[in-house]
Amino acid sequence: MAATHQLAQLIDGIKAANGWSDPDLVRNAKEKGHVLSKSNISRYRNPLVSIKGEIIHALAAGLRVKPSQVAIAAIESMGIALPSYDAIAPEQAVELDIHLSARDKSVVLGLLRDLRSSAQPRAPDETPEDQEEGRVIDVAFPPEHDPTLPPDINEVGVAAQQGQSEGRRLREQQDRDAEQGEAGDDED
Repeated sequence: MAATHQLAQLIDGIKAANGWSDPDLVRNAKEKGHVLSKSNISRYRNPLVSIKGEIIHALAAGLRVKPSQVAIAAIESMGIALPSYDAIAPEQAVELDIHLSARDKSVVLGLLRDLRSSAQPRAPDETPEDQEEGRVIDVAFPPEHDPTLPPDINEVGVAAQQGQSEGRRLREQQDRDAEQGEAGDDED
């Protein structure tokens, strides 16, 4: 019988690669303390509607693979598409992040949508032909003219870039004046 779904392909592929039969899988599972019958193995080669956790562990022991490998094959065999984590998209990372609240996820996903929908900025010396051909131009921009930053960031002066801020200079002067005043009070 040809393998028609992922779990059947996993079972048949591992059996063929190792020269195993169904009784070999039953023996492998038993050696690891699991109960697996030949009828269970045959049942899970047919179209899959559900599977118990104990069967996932028993099949994994019989096939000598991780339970997660059997579970993934079983889930996919039931028609549930799993995301690919080889090349995870930023949206997937946000959705999967358990440390972000639903509100934060919504904000970040909205920002990603906005960024993707806005036109891609070009470097000043990049021609439309360069952009169409997919060439990468490495251009260093001064922080105040970085086209990758939102426009309002480019307009706001950052104290670290411009030196000491006026507010900080005034606070430090007030601190010096206060220290001198306290010193004068101590002399009386």
